[in-house]
Amino acid sequence: MPDSTTDDELNRHRRPKADAFEAKKHETPAARRIRLFKKRRTDFASAASSLTAIFVSFPLDTLKTRLQASNGTTFRAYQIPTFNGRSIPSETVACVQYIYKTEGLRGFFRGMMTPLVTASATRMISMHYYQSSKYWMDERLEKRTGESPLTRCNDITKSPNWNTIACFTSAGAFAGAMGTLVACPFELTKIARQLSTDIVNMQGCRVDPAEQAIRQSYYGKNTWQTMRAIVRNRGFLGLYSGFRMHLVRDIIGTSIWFAGYETLKQEISYLRGSSPNDSVPVSIAAFVSGCASLLVTTPIDSVKTRFQRNCLVQHRDRTDKVPMDYMTKTAWRGMPVNLMRSGVINLVFFLVFENAKKYINALKG
Repeated sequence: MPDSTTDDELNRHRRPKADAFEAKKHETPAARRIRLFKKRRTDFASAASSLTAIFVSFPLDTLKTRLQASNGTTFRAYQIPTFNGRSIPSETVACVQYIYKTEGLRGFFRGMMTPLVTASATRMISMHYYQSSKYWMDERLEKRTGESPLTRCNDITKSPNWNTIACFTSAGAFAGAMGTLVACPFELTKIARQLSTDIVNMQGCRVDPAEQAIRQSYYGKNTWQTMRAIVRNRGFLGLYSGFRMHLVRDIIGTSIWFAGYETLKQEISYLRGSSPNDSVPVSIAAFVSGCASLLVTTPIDSVKTRFQRNCLVQHRDRTDKVPMDYMTKTAWRGMPVNLMRSGVINLVFFLVFENAKKYINALKG
């Protein structure tokens, strides 16, 4: 690598030299700000992309959570008429009608402030650890094979190979594990707020006065009050209810997500002879990798959501477990909405992320 870090070098995946962003003599305040932006470009870009993606996709996330947590009788299926006079039952449309009728438009955005802040922080942490572990894996694989996976990834004359896939998969798995440590309490709080109306009206469960009080404790509460209610009902570790399923989901899902994104982006740019950061490879790779990750992890996510729902409505000493089953309708409830949500959130995230990095790299000062 050259002694000074150029914009072209910043566009590469290789780790910059340790002194690449050190302060220089007689540096102006504007130049210091630009140096900070370039040094932390991944953090700034991931924050901007996370905020945008979460805001755009949150109504779909609410639908996904409500459908996964429902027992199949919460929403009476809406009948969609077809051209031949028959009708198709749609639980998704029924869920939309139910939320709008009982809670209005606010119901689709209930609990959004928590993930808007915390999920953005989690994404920043995940992207930070992804970048670090990606560099670490690149150095190890280059020593073993004589070829840098990250150099190959940015060469439009070369297609992906097992080295690049191994590098991105392992880095994604590590990033997912680190992100779970931060995300689990806040995702549980988000689910509690999204389901606060439903769990009060749940039927078919044991309803003794103690459990009814637990259900009522989450109704009409803000984010901080909901977290306090969870701690009061289940102790501090109650914030990590469903942690193991969350960890498994994120390790598998994030590894597929990053490996699929980087591999598809490289393959498309190789076939087109264009830059990997062009909007076409980024858009296609982001959408497809998000959907592929979702298809694998949906049953795990469904079990996690239903177990966390049980944690919110039952006493901590007698919480019902949820069996893992890939072949039941319950495991795939809300799948069309979930696919749309995953595709949208990943498409928006990576488009904003890549363009934000380009903008930061182009700053002069």
